[in-house]
Amino acid sequence: MDEQQIEENSMKLQLAIHNNLTVEIKHYKDRYFHMAKGKLYKIDIVNKYIKIDNEERTKINLNDLIDVAID
Repeated sequence: MDEQQIEENSMKLQLAIHNNLTVEIKHYKDRYFHMAKGKLYKIDIVNKYIKIDNEERTKINLNDLIDVAID
């Protein structure tokens, strides 16, 4: 990802967590692309991950994040 896309995804994540919005996140894990949908409940900048409040309690490494869409 280029710097502009990283910044755009970061802004969407901040907007979603502050306004309790549902997000759909495309990410890469174990050589496959995955989608995770739910509300953000944690953004950890120091350890570089986010957690989504869904059935799986998905934890996504920020380096694996590809795209963020707000529902």
